[in-house]
Amino acid sequence: MRLYLPTTALRLPKQKFSLVVYYHGGGFITGSVDFKLYDDFCNLMARELNVVVASPSYRLAPEHRLPAAYHDGADALTFIRKSDDEWIKSHVYLFNVFLRGTGSGGNLAYSVGHRVTNVLDPLRICGLIRHVNDQVFPPAVGDLCWELCLPVGENRDHAYSNPTMGDGLEILGALKWKVMVCEGGGDPMIDRHRNVAKLMKEKGLKVVECFSDGDVHGAELGDPSKSETLFASIKSFISSTPYRF
Repeated sequence: MRLYLPTTALRLPKQKFSLVVYYHGGGFITGSVDFKLYDDFCNLMARELNVVVASPSYRLAPEHRLPAAYHDGADALTFIRKSDDEWIKSHVYLFNVFLRGTGSGGNLAYSVGHRVTNVLDPLRICGLIRHVNDQVFPPAVGDLCWELCLPVGENRDHAYSNPTMGDGLEILGALKWKVMVCEGGGDPMIDRHRNVAKLMKEKGLKVVECFSDGDVHGAELGDPSKSETLFASIKSFISSTPYRF
């Protein structure tokens, strides 16, 4: 796991901040916290949002099919909850935590959230940020990724890849979580994701939709103007979400 402090922590050594746990993308088959693209993005996110960012590693398919990544993502939250790390102890509000992911990391954030929320005391998850932008990532590639990472013999209607299956939405609805769904208009799956946002609302979740026009997959990772716009929306989302004591 990598930790990133906002620059204000250098000037205010006793100041505590909200925590964003960020799960990187890569279709569950590639990607790493060591990738410079994600490392730079997490540094930027910590600075622009004025939060502490935790970027956990997780096992990848096809060597480790789902739910291996979900287990690793949940273990990361347990580590944060129990950690004696000086940065975490000195700078993190454990009762103001947000889960966030890009691409498959958004799926991971959602799946981890409804699995562990009842066993994390004193850590409090206040919100979930699903961010999926997919034009560079065409349907055929997405299908291949799911084929490689889902349990053998399962299809796209499995609960891991289809949030409408299983009881995940009911669990989050009962918790009254606030969820932000961000997505580029170039995503071939945009209709499905809009439908998921609608279903979340029907289950009692407070949903903030942030759909942009025509953005390609991961635009915010390499385009400062896109990341600036996205961070402004996320900053507003975090600041408007009450602490969960």
